[in-house]
Amino acid sequence: MRPMFSILFMILILPRMDLILYVKGFERFDSIHSIFKNFMTVEALLHNPIVHTFVNMLSDDVPNLHSKGTNSELGHHKTSSPHRVSRKAYNRWFVAYTLIKNPSLRKNYVSEVNVYEEFEITKERLQWKNLISIDF
Repeated sequence: MRPMFSILFMILILPRMDLILYVKGFERFDSIHSIFKNFMTVEALLHNPIVHTFVNMLSDDVPNLHSKGTNSELGHHKTSSPHRVSRKAYNRWFVAYTLIKNPSLRKNYVSEVNVYEEFEITKERLQWKNLISIDF
């Protein structure tokens, strides 16, 4: 009875790559499951939105070397690009939009304005402390 149950179980479960057919400790011998697990890991890494955003930001900063200048041999001419918004303004709006959509990031975000204000306050306090120490 047990061999028949095992054969039936294998027939039903065999098409499922996400289930391990072996007992605990022998998972490394199930090559289909390890291939599926590695495929899912690669799939998760390739479709990570943070990685996509990072790669897009890197590719935006790299100039397109093939479109610059004039190549008379191939007949390519440099065309004028439409007026673009400044990169600094775009980045500020992108940060604002990201912080609005992700409230959990607001706690950890330190803006440049806050850093400069804190620096100025610290600088004033140091000057004030020096004046007090000189007076005494």
